[in-house]
Amino acid sequence: MLRDLIIHIFGIFEKVNWPPEPFEFPTLVLINLWNTQNPAYNEEGSVKNREKILAAGYDELQIINPFKNLLENDIHIFKCCNDIYALAVLIDSYFFRYFNKDRIRDIFTAFHELVYNRGQFSKMSFSHIYNFDCNLDTISINDFEILKIEDRIISRITGENPNFPSFLHPPKVGNYFLKFQDDVPIKAEEIYGWLSNNHKRASEIVAILQYIKDGVTHVDYTGLYFTPDWVNVIRRPGILICGLPRITIFPEGKNYFLDSEETQLFQKMLSIFYKYKSKIFENKCELRKIIGHAGRYYELSLSAERLDDRFIDLWISMEALFSPSDRVQLQHSIAENAAFFLNADGKEREVIFNNLTALYEKRSGLVHGGTGKTKDEIKFSDVEILSSYVRDALLRFTVLQLRGYTKNTDIFKAIRSAIFTHEQSEKLHHESSLKKFILEKEGIEINI
Repeated sequence: MLRDLIIHIFGIFEKVNWPPEPFEFPTLVLINLWNTQNPAYNEEGSVKNREKILAAGYDELQIINPFKNLLENDIHIFKCCNDIYALAVLIDSYFFRYFNKDRIRDIFTAFHELVYNRGQFSKMSFSHIYNFDCNLDTISINDFEILKIEDRIISRITGENPNFPSFLHPPKVGNYFLKFQDDVPIKAEEIYGWLSNNHKRASEIVAILQYIKDGVTHVDYTGLYFTPDWVNVIRRPGILICGLPRITIFPEGKNYFLDSEETQLFQKMLSIFYKYKSKIFENKCELRKIIGHAGRYYELSLSAERLDDRFIDLWISMEALFSPSDRVQLQHSIAENAAFFLNADGKEREVIFNNLTALYEKRSGLVHGGTGKTKDEIKFSDVEILSSYVRDALLRFTVLQLRGYTKNTDIFKAIRSAIFTHEQSEKLHHESSLKKFILEKEGIEINI
């Protein structure tokens, strides 16, 4: 049927001397003459060309229907092109671009081989995991995989010139991507929505990495790729990505590294997350709203490029979790509440309390314009310590929510009780431990 369509188009071109002037995409221009949504539809040149074709004995149906018939009867062409306009671009790009009347048989043979013998249709989204490294090249889980991609291939994912290294993806920002793949046909107007949805799905999956250990990683952009390779030429002209590439290398050169054992933990945690997802995101729960607010700023902190911005995001998260309702002696209350909540050991509590008190002073200096003193400068180590505290607190708050806590005032009451008795302190830390919760509910021991 593809051969019949080529003969049909070539017959029209010869009979009406088309195109009347050199066009890069003669077939596309021809069928666009009948597209009423084409901005040039009513222009004088378009009107005259339609009249010329009609005078030669071809009406709109005779022009368009053979394209539609091929799409209806050839599932491979339908999946790859999906509409008559992409099909026209395919014919122009790989047949008429190389057209020579004396070699028409050889050109069609090469064209047919390209269309049908370069693999089956599939569409893939590749979500870049910033600053991520692993001792495995591929991690396969459920309907996705995380894989390492060579520098020279990344420009194909971003839509840049495949013959050159990517400008949007510089070296040392991490070469691991989360890939979704399927063979479901997609319309042109649905592509960005599909890509955006996969970007969100990948971000949710990578959020598990953000909570199982300290370190900075996040999804910054998601690119698109089709197979066979020629589909990208007709359906993805140029750069098409969702999100914003983070082109700066992470400070201190410290990658988020996942070893083989932690990869197994990641898979277990992902499975547990999806099992409890509906309970975790119960939007009628007052405590969930607080955790959600704090969690958003924690995750924002991991994508912030400036150290000061990351520090402030983390403090917004910490204050959302531990600020008392009366706001009296805020600094002391946050530090004390967090210290008792995060650790049952007296000496470790004192370390946490002192660290948070000092970091709060730096926070106040930053928010109120800074003091200019060297000791008040935000250091990388300050942010890393604070980030670790926030991550631990968010996990513990979420566990307490799953255990039935509905208000942060309930947690503050438990913290007050923990201050005065060792038994209450042990109870709070047992109840809020993710490790113990999973062991109790799932019978699984995890090292988190």
